[in-house]
Amino acid sequence: MDVDVPTLVEQARAGRPRAVARLISLVEGASPQLREVMAALAPLAGHAYVVGLTGSPGVGKSTSTSALVS
Repeated sequence: MDVDVPTLVEQARAGRPRAVARLISLVEGASPQLREVMAALAPLAGHAYVVGLTGSPGVGKSTSTSALVS
């Protein structure tokens, strides 16, 4: 089922948790609408950085993430 991506992005920007959750699901699930979602969100990102933290369980990914966002 196709989702109205522009409306979903608008709702997410208005702070609606369900819209945010739906967008995350579309991205994580590699939806056929992934390109549309990314195209709608990219202009809103400004000069944001994307950081990925990987590693085995228990090595401190969550601790590092908490330190980064503090």
